[in-house]
Amino acid sequence: MAAFYESLLLVMAAFILANLLFYWPDQITWLTDWLPVPFWAIVLMEFVGAVFMVRLLINTGVLTALTSYLFYFVGMGLITYILIGALGFESQPYLFMTACFALSWLAGYIIPGAPGGTGVRELAFILLCSPKMAEHEAIVIIALIRLISIFSEMAIYFMADKFSRPYRHLSAWSGKTMP
Repeated sequence: MAAFYESLLLVMAAFILANLLFYWPDQITWLTDWLPVPFWAIVLMEFVGAVFMVRLLINTGVLTALTSYLFYFVGMGLITYILIGALGFESQPYLFMTACFALSWLAGYIIPGAPGGTGVRELAFILLCSPKMAEHEAIVIIALIRLISIFSEMAIYFMADKFSRPYRHLSAWSGKTMP
């Protein structure tokens, strides 16, 4: 059940930041024309869902987890913004790039069949950014973001492995699964 709640919170955080895209409605007309309901209805559904989740799980750490996920998306938006400047591409609004990353991450997370959202996140990012940014620039940015994600996950794994070694004898599984 914890995995379900974690997934729900990740999706909620991505949706919250994806709403920032609607500050540039002329840039995402292909998306807004496709939506079967008006934007305000989507925001209302998200707000009611968020209030329900907070009331249901007020003392369970949900707000802390949701805040952590929001910081993740904001941080990845910052990395995207910094990469655009570092590579000399035309500057884009920070909130727009954060929302594009959050929505493309959400597409890669939700669409089944692609392991880790491989290809889906990249395609969604390119489609979302194409009105404001050249496609080749979006491809370079999202490929670098994928590499940064892979290397940061590897670094966190190796750090956790190193720091957990002194405590392995405390695990109930220490003699069965850990070397």
